[in-house]
Amino acid sequence: MSFDTRRNANDDNRTNVQQYVTFAPVALTSTATVQSVGQVLEVPQIWNNRDMYLHIENPHGAYSLYINGSLVARSTDTRTPMEFYISPYVNHGRNAIVIDVETSGEPLLSSSLAANPRAQFENSYIYSQPKLRIYDYDVRFEPDSTRTFGWLELDIIAGNSHNYTETMEVGYDLTDPAGKLQDYNMRECSIEGHSVDTVHFRMPIYKTNQWLWSQRTPHLYKLTMYSKLGQMMTDYIPIRLCFGDTRFDGERLLRNGKEFKIKAARYNAEKSRTQTLKDLRALKSRGVNTIYVDYPQVYWFYDQCEQVGLFVVDQANLNVERGRNDRTIGGTPSNDPTLVDEYVDRVRRMYRRNRNRTCIIAWSLGGNSGNGYAMYKAYQWLKAQGDERPIVYRDADGEWNSDWQLPATIE
Repeated sequence: MSFDTRRNANDDNRTNVQQYVTFAPVALTSTATVQSVGQVLEVPQIWNNRDMYLHIENPHGAYSLYINGSLVARSTDTRTPMEFYISPYVNHGRNAIVIDVETSGEPLLSSSLAANPRAQFENSYIYSQPKLRIYDYDVRFEPDSTRTFGWLELDIIAGNSHNYTETMEVGYDLTDPAGKLQDYNMRECSIEGHSVDTVHFRMPIYKTNQWLWSQRTPHLYKLTMYSKLGQMMTDYIPIRLCFGDTRFDGERLLRNGKEFKIKAARYNAEKSRTQTLKDLRALKSRGVNTIYVDYPQVYWFYDQCEQVGLFVVDQANLNVERGRNDRTIGGTPSNDPTLVDEYVDRVRRMYRRNRNRTCIIAWSLGGNSGNGYAMYKAYQWLKAQGDERPIVYRDADGEWNSDWQLPATIE
């Protein structure tokens, strides 16, 4: 989500902004198989003529989302944060949001995971955004071919959900780890109704080598993107940027042009930021430089890894050991053609959510979940994105849908 002021953006203040409402549904009814929870949304007047979304985290089972009695979506992914566009279902005034959660525990494709320690729907919220705004972005901040300075390549995807063409400006500013402004730019774009346009920036950034991000020196630049309508700034999106690059040459993982030796531990974020940060620092003090996760983590986990100086191998939420050694069709879910869309969707959501994270040095298709047609298709989709970081999968067992064998953990 974007922020309404630069100050809220800088402070990561999501609770006291006008477009944010915490989603904390209460129990409504319960049967042997389904628990219904819900919350009334009183749409604030300031949200009129804005786009509304529901961000869901930590459901304790597969679920169906209803708004004012209409089915919005169903999901069986209990670990990857999800966002639903809810404006078509919401009326002015009071709205009933109901979620039916299956009580049978983790769904099939995450059945080998331990129970979620977080409260159900913790970190969930409803928010609104301007109809004319920054929808998405792609950013790379890497050395030039001679490794003497850096290139900032930024694609800002601006969108317009009005029924008519609108003109807006989008831009950014970049400050180095010492707080010095290094670059800024702004451009105008005209966007037809219900469409998007990509504004491309490519600028040289000098004196970057002194701020190279590494385990020993986790220097962080700050990039703030923003949009402007007339004389009014309408939204801000802040991110931290790590200068450097990760490549895979077919045999070796290269970080900033040099071979990188992984020393890994498996770890998933704890409930609190404080405890997670403490754990990450302790792992680093014991010689760990890379974290293997079991599923996509809460956004601040990656912030903390970049702050501490730890790399991450991100992993899609595909964790099903049932039948993993059965290579008949449907013997393992990973070889079930009817599950291809679900496999690809989980890998897609992992990648689209975290593709701009410099701390991520490889993509894992899933946990020990067997292999087969559905996993092949997930690999092919991810490979087609053109990312230079390797794709790994422990259960590929020498087959073609893994670029590299990850080193074992050291603890």
